[in-house]
Amino acid sequence: MAARLRQNFASDRLGILVATFEDVVLAQHAFDAVVSATAYHWVDEPARLAKPAELLRSGGWLAIIDTVHVAAASDGGFFARSQRVYAKYEESGDHHQLPSPDEVTGFLGADLNGSSLFHPPLIFRFRWDQTCSAAGYGKLLRTYSSTQAMSEPDREAFIGDMTQLVLDEFDGKVTRPLVFALTMAQRNTMGA
Repeated sequence: MAARLRQNFASDRLGILVATFEDVVLAQHAFDAVVSATAYHWVDEPARLAKPAELLRSGGWLAIIDTVHVAAASDGGFFARSQRVYAKYEESGDHHQLPSPDEVTGFLGADLNGSSLFHPPLIFRFRWDQTCSAAGYGKLLRTYSSTQAMSEPDREAFIGDMTQLVLDEFDGKVTRPLVFALTMAQRNTMGA
């Protein structure tokens, strides 16, 4: 990914560092914003709030974008009927009840509310229905880290079963109700 970025956006003004967020060495209190889209759940828990607080200058913002599958009639019962496929391939079978769109709090909402490092967060919700063909849904499933972590035979069988479900029970297309949650919190500089 870094090589492609260097190739497509070569510039003296672009510096590319390859490191985990937890381990990268950057100037302290030098950034206006720390932004992550649909990936912050991979950051180790101890660094999730401490690292951005260390990097952000006074008045700087942490902004996390999450994509949350929500309960809505627009899915036509797909979530409920897909649970048997998930249960067949996942050890935990831990597919919880989906939140309603208004219940989405964002990945870090509760942590930020209890932190002295940041002011209470602002949460913005954007509702969207994602409609895919059976083949498109299969392609989408391939992008999920949980699907990629499966053994190849299980991954292919899982994707096959899910696309077959879409073909057999949903006329070849499925709608996934989503909320994009933008959670923003300003660094707390009281006492700093």
